[in-house]
Amino acid sequence: MLCGCLFFGWNIQHLCLLLLLLFVVVVCCCFSSKYFSSSSVSNDTSAAQTEGSSVWTMNSDYGFTCANTEELKRADACSFLQAGGKGLFEVSDISCTAKAANIFRNENEFLFAPSKCTMAGGQILSALSMHRMTHSNTGLLEPTTQEEMLLDLTTGMDQIFDECSVAMKLYEIDMYDAANVAGFSRIAHSMINQGYV
Repeated sequence: MLCGCLFFGWNIQHLCLLLLLLFVVVVCCCFSSKYFSSSSVSNDTSAAQTEGSSVWTMNSDYGFTCANTEELKRADACSFLQAGGKGLFEVSDISCTAKAANIFRNENEFLFAPSKCTMAGGQILSALSMHRMTHSNTGLLEPTTQEEMLLDLTTGMDQIFDECSVAMKLYEIDMYDAANVAGFSRIAHSMINQGYV
């Protein structure tokens, strides 16, 4: 809802451009700061960092990967857990290798949010903009209010969470597998509805 307060009066095209700009800034910042020296850490002596060491060795509660696909390797996952990490959110597309993801998934009392779940909002915004564009037949986005956009976004996020939750309970699996099951289920139902199966 903070987004609604900050960007009141903007249409979806403005918001999509802003999100794209923010994505580029985040990727550039994360890529340039993936490895950094102790001089780049402010006077925080608890964050002892040496030249060329990974940010995943720093003491932190939660991690947010945001640079590259398969950025976080098995060794980084082990380092993050040893440094006291309590949870990791994949904010970029599949930023953990399969081995790193398995380490997090097998850790007790650890919150691992895979990219299929954390990036759902961006996919929903893309779908909303394509939906509005295809109805106008001019390549321009139909005007929409911020309230409509936020309602569609939250409805879509709720639906995705509900589908993953159902899969988690039904098959007694974690969020990582539930996102795959929910995605497969959507595709299977679409194929059935269109008569392909």
